[in-house]
Amino acid sequence: VSGRPKDLAFNHINQISFRVAAVEDLQAIWRRVKDEPGVTDMRPMDHGNAWSLYFRDPEGNRLEVFCDTQWYIEQPCLEDLDLSQPADQIRAKSDAFCRTAPGFRPIAEYQAEIAAKMGLKKS
Repeated sequence: VSGRPKDLAFNHINQISFRVAAVEDLQAIWRRVKDEPGVTDMRPMDHGNAWSLYFRDPEGNRLEVFCDTQWYIEQPCLEDLDLSQPADQIRAKSDAFCRTAPGFRPIAEYQAEIAAKMGLKKS
């Protein structure tokens, strides 16, 4: 993208995030970028409510690719994530961890609770 001043001493964009549909999509992105020249600071993380892959692109922009899980747990939560494992193993490991975390519940239950607090009705 043009327009960034060459003499700017910092990157004024903290992070650009992209949502994908499933952990398999996240794994496909990871496989695609993990060995690309100029891609640095690769950090796959399990947040309990989402699986994320953070990295810097060749221009130094911090990117996040993430997908939501079916759970809610209190944040912040940062657990290591091994995207080389089969997707079913990733889900099982997260499920076991989340069930022991503060605030655990299905995300739909959490969303319904928040909607009720906001006075929203389900359509």
